[in-house]
Amino acid sequence: MAKPDSLAIERRDFLRRVMPACALGCLGVCSSTGTAVAAAARPLLCQVQEAQKHKFDEELPPLTLRQYFARQLGVGVEPLQAVAAEIGEDKLIPILEKYSFARGAEQGREDSERREVTDFHNYNERFRSGQMDRIITFTIVEDTENAFEISVTECALVEPLREADAGLIGNAWLCHGDYGHAQGYNPKIKMIRDKTLMKGDAVCNHRYEWTG
Repeated sequence: MAKPDSLAIERRDFLRRVMPACALGCLGVCSSTGTAVAAAARPLLCQVQEAQKHKFDEELPPLTLRQYFARQLGVGVEPLQAVAAEIGEDKLIPILEKYSFARGAEQGREDSERREVTDFHNYNERFRSGQMDRIITFTIVEDTENAFEISVTECALVEPLREADAGLIGNAWLCHGDYGHAQGYNPKIKMIRDKTLMKGDAVCNHRYEWTG
């Protein structure tokens, strides 16, 4: 069971602690409701509020998931390609794999800390529940007490990196973290994979085995 998300509560408490009453009052004035006096003051106060907004706070149109990953990964992979050109991809790949595994293990531990049960069935529930459907297309190949395997045919992370001719870098930088995530979540979970979309295979075969 996930721990209660206290972010919204913390935000409200933060506002109450640090914002003076006049500032909170201004927020009320600039809302769609208020007294006659507030209504008269609203245009001027809201103009001041708009004038104080920094240009970096400008709202941008929403991106599609494809556009989001293309931009985020494009920015990240270019310097990695530059490093690979200097030291060689064969030297960069092991460094990225070590980093990715450690990051994945940390994320796995954080995920396990948010749950009361961290057994094998619980770990694979994210695939059964539809939690992963937004970023990958897959079918469940095996789902037993000690083995769970999926076959991934599409992944939102793959397209921008393959188009940038950075599949091997992407596999080490992003995909290798899956091994660490399983171990970080529960050391008794072992991940096996010998096909990846990043490397040009038709599928990614994620197989998880319970060694306990």
